[in-house]
Amino acid sequence: MITSPFMEQGVNIDLPVAKGGALKKAVKETPVTLFVSKNRIIRLGEQPVPQDQLAQKLNNFFQNRKTKELFVRADKDVPYGFVAEIIALAQSTGIERVGLVTQEPGS
Repeated sequence: MITSPFMEQGVNIDLPVAKGGALKKAVKETPVTLFVSKNRIIRLGEQPVPQDQLAQKLNNFFQNRKTKELFVRADKDVPYGFVAEIIALAQSTGIERVGLVTQEPGS
């Protein structure tokens, strides 16, 4: 799990709580975050993405990036199976690492 005290405007996501520290990043590229809202609306950064277009959008987005890493910020009420489908789809596009973002207890 990856823990991050991320604040994002306009995104109403209730993250699950998990203990742990933030991981140190050795790469200079801006992290790529995929948001999944409670009602299963998917956004890649600021852009809404229909689920049936997600693979193509990820391919396009990552084609010129050195780091094939994606952070998933899914609302705690999104079914695990749906998040697992999104992660599997991301990995099928060549993304090498997928991190789940959680919230620190008490945050």
